Amino acid sequence: IIRLKKYLSSTITNFTLIIKAFENDINLTDYTNLFITIINDDNMYFNINNNNNCFIEENKIIDTNICTIGFNSNDFIYKLIDHMNCFAIYENNGTIINKKIFDYEIDQHEYNVTIIVKDRENQSIILSSLNLTIYIDNINDDYPEFLTKNFTTVLYLFYLSINTIINTMEIINNDQLNLNFEILNDTYSSYKLQSSLKNFTEIILINSIITDHEDNLIIRLSNNNNNNNSTYLSSYYIDLYIHLI
Repeated sequence: IIRLKKYLSSTITNFTLIIKAFENDINLTDYTNLFITIINDDNMYFNINNNNNCFIEENKIIDTNICTIGFNSNDFIYKLIDHMNCFAIYENNGTIINKKIFDYEIDQHEYNVTIIVKDRENQSIILSSLNLTIYIDNINDDYPEFLTKNFTTVLYLFYLSINTIINTMEIINNDQLNLNFEILNDTYSSYKLQSSLKNFTEIILINSIITDHEDNLIIRLSNNNNNNNSTYLSSYYIDLYIHLI
């Protein structure tokens, strides 16, 4: 019976034993090859509760903790395969950090990486692996604005029919937000707003108006968040004043 007398490092994968034996002065000494099977007591390698997805907001500083996908262990370490070289990982517990500052309007919106688990002492041994997607979240860092000049005057030279497009407003929307437009002071409910092309909205006449009539409209621009509540932009809304004669 061969018994182990001390802890064996996992860097040792095999060794040769000399077995000495004698019978009636006959030397029966022989050699035996002993192969070591690597078994890690810590066999839980990943701590993922979000379907192999992690998230980081744009503009976060370098070395921001994005997520921790592993555990502290004396038996294994984590390595990251990232062909874009945008991320790094702490070997001891699998915490992923960013190596660059992301801009949602310029950079990719998602990145695929692979995490490899290796034996701590013998890193040629791969214990497990995980494919992970890191998503870049958009924030309101570049607020929309009207390109139409404030206090624009629109002059009617003839009697307008219903559904006439009175004016078209253009918007800069670099953050690609879902925008909401509203008329704040349409006293007689004579107008409506209608989005036509991307980043354009139109003022349309929906009720007859009398001649020699003036309206000073305030058009408010806001964005719709995920809860369908109106969150005003800039500080914290943008208004456009239009004079209709």
